[in-house]
Formats: sequence, C-alpha cells, structure tokens
Amino acid sequence: MTNFLVIPNLYKGNALTEVSKGLFRDIKKMSLNVKLIKFKQKIIILENGKLDNPEIFYKHSIEVLNQLKSKVKTDDKILFVDLFQLGLALINYYFEGTNKKIKYGGLMHGASFIKRDFYEKNTWLEHFERGMINLMDVVYVPSKYYANFFKNEEIGYKIKIMPFGFYPDNIPCNISSKKDIDVVIPHRFKWDKLPEFYLDLIKSMPDIKFGLFGSVANEEDTELIRLYNQLIDLPNVVQIGIKTGNKSLEIMRRSKVVIGLRDSFGYAFREAMASGCIPVLRNKTCYPEFIPKKYLFGNLKDARKLIRKFVYNYPMDYIKPESYSFRDILEDFYGN
Repeated sequence: MTNFLVIPNLYKGNALTEVSKGLFRDIKKMSLNVKLIKFKQKIIILENGKLDNPEIFYKHSIEVLNQLKSKVKTDDKILFVDLFQLGLALINYYFEGTNKKIKYGGLMHGASFIKRDFYEKNTWLEHFERGMINLMDVVYVPSKYYANFFKNEEIGYKIKIMPFGFYPDNIPCNISSKKDIDVVIPHRFKWDKLPEFYLDLIKSMPDIKFGLFGSVANEEDTELIRLYNQLIDLPNVVQIGIKTGNKSLEIMRRSKVVIGLRDSFGYAFREAMASGCIPVLRNKTCYPEFIPKKYLFGNLKDARKLIRKFVYNYPMDYIKPESYSFRDILEDFYGN
C-alpha cells in the first residue's frame, strides 16, 4: 500500500501555498511515507487571483490522470490537497474499470454552491462538485461553518471538521505603534469578498487610512471596476495591488488592524494577526468559531466603533492567532 499526496500546480499566492507548506512540514515531522505527485507545469500567479483559466485546469487534470494511472495500485490512498479536481471522475472510472480499490480524501476550502462563492454564478458546477465529494471516502473541512452545508445531506457522513494547519511562530510580528496603515484589507478584489461593504465603511471613516489589496487589471466586470475605482479615489485609501508571500506580510506588519467579512478558515486574516494586526471580523461564517466576541461586529456602526478603538489604542487588545497543525488530518487519513 502506498500513500499519495496530490497538490495542484496551478497557482500560488493564496491559501493553497500555506496549506501545501504546512502539509510538507508535518509529513516530515511525523516521518510519514508519502509520495508527492509532482507536475511539469510551471507554477504561475494568475491575473487578479483568478482560478478560472480553462487551459491551465485542463492540462493539470490530464497530468493528474496520467500520473495516478501509472503509479497507483489497489489499496493505495490518495489525498487531494484541493478537492476541486476536474479529472477526478475519469480517474475513478479508470480505477474501477481496472478493479483497483482506492481510498480518496480531499481538503475543501471552497465550493461554488456556498452563497457568495467565487464560482456561484456557474450553477452547473454545484452538481459537478457534489459528484467529487460523493467519490471521496472522506472530506476535511476547516470549520463548522462549512460542515453545516452538509449536515442534512446523504454525503454528510463523509465530512470531518479539522482546522487546517497554521503556524504563527513562523511569521515575524511587529506590534510597534509606529505604523503607516490603520486598517488592511488583505483579500483579492472580487464580489465574494463583499467589496460594497468596504466602500461604505471607508467613506464613513475619513480619519482612518485603509490599505487595499487586490486589483482589477484585465477584469471584464465593469461594475466591479467602477467600485474599485471609487475606492482608490478616496483620499484615505492606499492602493497596494496584488502582493504575495513576504511582500504581503511586509504590508501587514505596517498595519494596525485587519478586517474580514467572509472566510471558511481564513489564512489572510491569520497571517495579518501573526504579523501584528488586531482583528475586526464580521460575526458570521467561520470567525465566531476561532475569534473572541470582542473582535466581532454585526453591522457597519459596530465595525467603525471597533476600528477606532483598536487603531487609537494600538497595540492594546492585540492577540496572537492560535497555532494548528495538519497532524490530525494526516493521522486520520493515512493512519486508517
């Protein structure tokens, strides 16, 4: 029996990078015998954080299929780091047709059928993604927020809640009061991140300086472009653009507060907290599971109140994010 780990070689600069690094770290620490499926494709940063490049996804799916087809044998275990594997049905068809019994597992941190998701408008994807979940023996979700979408469904028994690995001690922290950005918004600029709220918030707080990540370069959505331009025209907005890795963390270390509205687990706000930001998060999605109530808001008025309190009293009320490992997921999947 052989253990396999499949990591999409599609893009970098998002949660997938942190998940991948964390898995490598814990596999090494646990001395697990796991074979990584490697890809010949060059890792790239897709424009504007887009994950919908059909050419890239097509090539990746074919390569996953070909590599697993030649390497996997009966009773092997395959853990997919990103559940969104377009060739999964074909892979399973091949293994079943050649009488190979395989155990499948996947990490889920996004789904088109969850309200306000990146792919929400592509309604056909709901059936496609539920088919992927149906093929899995187990699906790991990082929060109760995601698990609740499946609690009354037949596939609900496949869902296991296990927070993904996060290692704040690896991120340099700055809690000096001398910072040039009051509030950082560390997300891509897309509708699923609720940018309308940010426009109302920033316009109502002219005394607070906001750092805006993201870009609308090569964007075709004219309404989204209009909204972005409205934001960057405001005198209290610093346009940061797309930053990844250390460049992103450098911006966060220059900021006092991080704001977030919607996450399934949230690597961006955790990285910001580890860098020295105080969280101001909406009292919805995954946030109430991980963050004390004093940092959560219910409406625009509450958000303004918390921001002013934390900005003007910084670094009072600073909290370090909790540390998590992938050990439980790895032991659960590869150990059973």
